Amino acid sequence: MNEVNIMSGIDFKANQKRVRERIMKRKKEQKRQNIIIGVLVVILIIGLLFLNKKMSDSALSSCQNNGHSYGYCINRI
Repeated sequence: MNEVNIMSGIDFKANQKRVRERIMKRKKEQKRQNIIIGVLVVILIIGLLFLNKKMSDSALSSCQNNGHSYGYCINRI
């Protein structure tokens, strides 16, 4: 029987190059997504800290407006 070359016309080097390029593109995308997520988390944390400070200041001034002393209000908040 004659051997038939089933793999003729397939360029393995080109296929490897395309697969590597695809993998590198995916890694770059994941890196970009991780950076975006990190920036969003930092912005969220800063926003929550700012909101917490604003609410604490508001609660302190409200407590003092009710006639309580500064020390009392600090202990209650």
